[in-house]
Amino acid sequence: MKKTLSLIISLIFIFVSSVQAFALEPTEGQLVDLKGYGIMEGDPDGELRLGDNINRSEAVKMACSLLGLVPQDGQSSSFPDIAPGHWASGWIDMAHSIGLVEGDDNGNFRPQDSVTNEEYIKLLVIALGFEPMADARGGFPAGYTMVASQQGITEGFEFEVNAPAKRGDIAIMTARALDIPLMVQTGFGSQIEYSVLDGKNGKDLLTLRYNIDPIAKERGEAARKAEEIANNNADAKEEDVPRFDGDEYEGRLVQVQNLKKIDETTFEFTDDYFGDKVTYVITSDTYVYMSENTIPLSAIENGRYAQIWYRANDNGKVIILKIELMENNPNTAK
Repeated sequence: MKKTLSLIISLIFIFVSSVQAFALEPTEGQLVDLKGYGIMEGDPDGELRLGDNINRSEAVKMACSLLGLVPQDGQSSSFPDIAPGHWASGWIDMAHSIGLVEGDDNGNFRPQDSVTNEEYIKLLVIALGFEPMADARGGFPAGYTMVASQQGITEGFEFEVNAPAKRGDIAIMTARALDIPLMVQTGFGSQIEYSVLDGKNGKDLLTLRYNIDPIAKERGEAARKAEEIANNNADAKEEDVPRFDGDEYEGRLVQVQNLKKIDETTFEFTDDYFGDKVTYVITSDTYVYMSENTIPLSAIENGRYAQIWYRANDNGKVIILKIELMENNPNTAK
């Protein structure tokens, strides 16, 4: 009996240890994002205390920072239990003014109380614009946790009901929220409608990261456009690509120089190496190849040799119809 009991205890210990070992932890990239955007800051020693509970003041500061909001100094709080000079007073009042948080039945905010996972999930869902969807699915807490699950915020988590949220779990969910497409109201009055700005079906892509980091938005849109162009080119079968070998076309060898990006779908370059001053133009309609594979426009770079085809009667700027980039300097180069 003692051996059996000992075996059971050992198995329980192993199981509990395994659950703890496989607990989710924020990645280095997620922590870099949260620190870099000022969403999550450490204590005076720089420690993030990921195993600690998070209180209501800290949670509100994170949610407002996620939205790119900056509080005004010197305002008295609308909550009677927020003492003058409280470090989070401006954050709390800002969150209250935009409907992100409310007081309790007595009008208090309770800044030091721990936040539950469900409460913080609600903050994220509201920040992402999915509040109408969550309310339509039962409201707090079930509707909000359902939406959060569908959007991938809580993937891999199994939270205990009404348990205090840990800072490490909050970090993961907040970092995930950065790249979830936002839902916005697109219809008003009697025709209220909402749309998710996911970059599909002619919609722009908009995320919380894009709101607080214009450079990330620029890079993301450029990458998305390049991928779209590459996919469009890849969809064309080799036999469907025009050969441009008729009398109305010309072909020649060039070396790409002075490459300039005009917009997301247009590049220009010159070819001083071969002795002319013509400006060549590459557009989204240009077939772009290297080693018989289609590549995006963004892969074109200065110094690269290429074979191009264009209309013989082009004057001034020459619109390239097809360009095949070469990996090495061809033998015919002077």
